[in-house]
Amino acid sequence: MEFYEVLNGYMEKLGCTNKELADLSELSAETIGRYRKGIRSPQKSGEVVEKIAGGLYLISKKRKIKLNENEIARQLLSALNDGISVDFRVYTENLRKLVEVMEISNSELAKVTNFDPSYISRVLSGKRKPSQLKKFNTDIAFYAARRIYSTPDKDIIRKLGISTEDEESEVQLANKIFRWLGSNDDIRPQYKIDAFLTKLDEFDLDEYITAIHFDQNSIPALPFRLQLSRKGSGLKAMMEMELDFIRATITSESKEGIIFYSDMPMEEMSQDKEFAKKWIFGTAMMLKKGLHMHIIHDVNRPFEEMMLGLESYVPMYMTGQISPYYLKKSQSEVFRHLIKVSGAAALSGEAISRHHNDGRYYLSCSREELTYYRKRAQQLLECARPLMEIYDANRRTEFERFFRDTVNVPGERKIICGSLPAATLPEELCERLFEKNNISPVDADNIRRFIKNYKNSLIQLLEREKLTLEIPFLTKEQFDKKPLTVSLSEIFCNKALSYSYEDYLEHMKSTEALGEQYEKCSVRYNYTPGFRNINIVIIGKKEVIVSKNKSPSIHFVIYHPRMIEAFRNLSFPITDTAQDEQI
Repeated sequence: MEFYEVLNGYMEKLGCTNKELADLSELSAETIGRYRKGIRSPQKSGEVVEKIAGGLYLISKKRKIKLNENEIARQLLSALNDGISVDFRVYTENLRKLVEVMEISNSELAKVTNFDPSYISRVLSGKRKPSQLKKFNTDIAFYAARRIYSTPDKDIIRKLGISTEDEESEVQLANKIFRWLGSNDDIRPQYKIDAFLTKLDEFDLDEYITAIHFDQNSIPALPFRLQLSRKGSGLKAMMEMELDFIRATITSESKEGIIFYSDMPMEEMSQDKEFAKKWIFGTAMMLKKGLHMHIIHDVNRPFEEMMLGLESYVPMYMTGQISPYYLKKSQSEVFRHLIKVSGAAALSGEAISRHHNDGRYYLSCSREELTYYRKRAQQLLECARPLMEIYDANRRTEFERFFRDTVNVPGERKIICGSLPAATLPEELCERLFEKNNISPVDADNIRRFIKNYKNSLIQLLEREKLTLEIPFLTKEQFDKKPLTVSLSEIFCNKALSYSYEDYLEHMKSTEALGEQYEKCSVRYNYTPGFRNINIVIIGKKEVIVSKNKSPSIHFVIYHPRMIEAFRNLSFPITDTAQDEQI
């Protein structure tokens, strides 16, 4: 069924007019009319479908007709086509020109779009129209933008006839390419961070330590005998050198930190389960030895691949011994490099893209070579920018200072709460929870001080900036299944403030009152919260703070533009407080 058919089906069932739905979905009656006639369709990735679903749900409650808001949204989304239309003659000509000017092969384009090269050939010849046109164009636009953005050569853009600006972001450039291909629509970045957040939300450091027997293994006492230097070619040699580098680093007396950068593909190595197991264990041993790791991540690869790499580092991030960085510009899409230096060994390598197995690698422990590679790695580190800042309990004082200073950072705020914010916890309820949870006088004073300061910071912020609070709205059944606790991660408190469903409702009422009291504060409900153990603070386009509440309490302050954009586009089915008052 088409989108307009599903929409008309719901409206006929509810017996509602275009104006009635328009008023409750914050759209115009004319727009609803065009949707009903099939003249237009909303964007599949936009907020319009959520607004329509919310409006239909409110009407169903008025009519006392039992409907589920999430199911309405799902039905509308599943029927929604790509939401764009193009002149395929112009589209095919532009696509061919893009491929020709950028020298993109059919096989390369096939990999980008997840289609066969033969299918791409038929599309380029005009014999086939791409299915899922919006996704197809989005993938191509972001791939082209990434390649153009990573090189200072603007001739490609000029040859395509697309105007651009020096300070233009990758997303802005992708949008221009997307529209140039033949659409009047806009695209938003398709960055996915759900898997990263899910792993962060569910991760328990104690369980992980037990699973890998980290607490039972000791650092080897005898030094690993590594020949002064050696060279090798191919993946097997590289994996052997990687493990030898780790062994030499673990067994040496040096406590010097490690600097690591690689833009080489890791797929082949990750498929070797035995190597992956040894690599993870060896890295864990380096951290257990107390070595600090400065990792320069390659963020100029596809976003999903970058997030997959970051996801695999989550357990190591929890130790607080890793500082992640990134290089703003891609160094090359042809030449691949590796450099890894510790106080005991240096590993370097080079390869041509897509010929990783023919790469050459060099491992050395000579003092002269270590001095050279340490200096080279340090210079590379100086060119890098922080990908994120990580604060664990050992950096509590630094985080408290940072957290206080954030109130002065300009920009609208959005806080996605896994649990209700401590700043809105009523004093009387707080005291009852102290008694119920057997909180010591010292801890109670610390928590009181934190809640008071946090609330004052919010009030100070609301005098100047807009704040959107997305809070979990749970039924008693949902709460009983997975009870919430008050988040105290900002002070790294090991004591959980558990409460009953009645306490939770009281806390929610106090949170809603904040939105009613301050004009700049908007409180929105999240009926399907994705996470219980993390809170996300988005400060304009400047930074994102991801706070893990427990197991362990830790904070990630993210600075990378693509990751910030991904968090800005993160959404759950939500409904305004004001809408509920109309029921």
